[in-house]
Amino acid sequence: AKVEIYDSIQQALSIVETNIISYEIQIAFLGDKDATLFGIKNEYMQVWLILISNAINAYKQSAVQTKVITITIGDAQSGIQFCDNARGHIEPSDLTKGVGLLMCRQILGKYSKSLALENTPDGVCAVIH
Repeated sequence: AKVEIYDSIQQALSIVETNIISYEIQIAFLGDKDATLFGIKNEYMQVWLILISNAINAYKQSAVQTKVITITIGDAQSGIQFCDNARGHIEPSDLTKGVGLLMCRQILGKYSKSLALENTPDGVCAVIH
């Protein structure tokens, strides 16, 4: 089935909306709001929820004043990116910790997709290809 990426991310955001509001996090959407993925919507929503929750958790240990999670829906080359500006840093071994990221990888693997975490000067980006 076709999954509308933007709509499914919006639904995932609404589930954690209370946390987003209480931590005063802004959500910025970039890219193609009409893009679709093949698969099961609830499975992708599980992935979005985990990535968003990880970003929210990063802000709990961050002193950043303006908190922004930037979600970019790109093409096959750039993928889908969830980036925070919490100034955190991730180690390669962090991908094996926590049920969440492992579950993301398993779900994405079913659809021949991969998850990579990248450090940026501002924080961490989770990239799905």
